[in-house]
Amino acid sequence: RDPPVDNDARAFIKTDSRGRSLDSLLRSILCMLCCCCALLALYSLYSMRGVERYLDPAKRCDLASYDISTLELDLKRCNLDTLSPLILRFERLRKLDLGHNQLETLPPLPQSIEGLFCTENSFQVVPGVLAALRQLRMLSFRSNKLRMVSSSLPPSIEWLILTNNRIPRLPSRIGYLSKMRKLM
Repeated sequence: RDPPVDNDARAFIKTDSRGRSLDSLLRSILCMLCCCCALLALYSLYSMRGVERYLDPAKRCDLASYDISTLELDLKRCNLDTLSPLILRFERLRKLDLGHNQLETLPPLPQSIEGLFCTENSFQVVPGVLAALRQLRMLSFRSNKLRMVSSSLPPSIEWLILTNNRIPRLPSRIGYLSKMRKLM
């Protein structure tokens, strides 16, 4: 049995410092939590605009489904054995990830590319078309079937990643890439 409580204590227990009832306060807190959850849900939906292409692999891998002003393209795991010449439409493209496909060669690429990632494909030679990419700074051909590296890499290269390939030796011209900071 609860100890006896006088009327002043009972009034104190049922109201907060502003005289609001605790039931009312709890309802207000619950309402604010629901509003916060709703706002988070709306923010999530807003921030995921364009994510439907990631949920649908056919769209994600279709160059025609992207706006030509796209700055980054992620075409990993698209089962590509060729890259569409439509890639040239993306004149502002900065990063292109072609990892985990079956590519052996590349078409001409947009001049704006700064990072190209061709990890785990079937390249045997670094494609000569890369020599035209004067803004290319990061280049990865990790885990391909490379047997040789083209001596015509653009002078802008800072990172060159060639690990897990079959390259017996690098061309001496790689030493002339004065901006090179990382060679793996």
